[in-house]
Amino acid sequence: MKSDKPLALITNDDSIDSYFLHVLVEEASKNFDIIVCAPLEEKSWIGHAISRHQKLCPVEKKGQFPCQAFALNGTPADCVNFAIGNLFPR
Repeated sequence: MKSDKPLALITNDDSIDSYFLHVLVEEASKNFDIIVCAPLEEKSWIGHAISRHQKLCPVEKKGQFPCQAFALNGTPADCVNFAIGNLFPR
């Protein structure tokens, strides 16, 4: 992921399999380098929640997005925290 494009993290609360997440990533990748980290399952209405006492296990989703993408068994906030701490190279 070496380009002059800004780097952006995309997440959601509808899960990694959300059609709208795929459309957003496809369009955003035209102008940004993207990292996706989204919940493994739908987590609507708990976007600010943090998982406590739960081991978070990322699953790389190769070939499903035009960028590096991971599903995480946590909330959207967990996804952001995990991505910033573990996935961002710059």
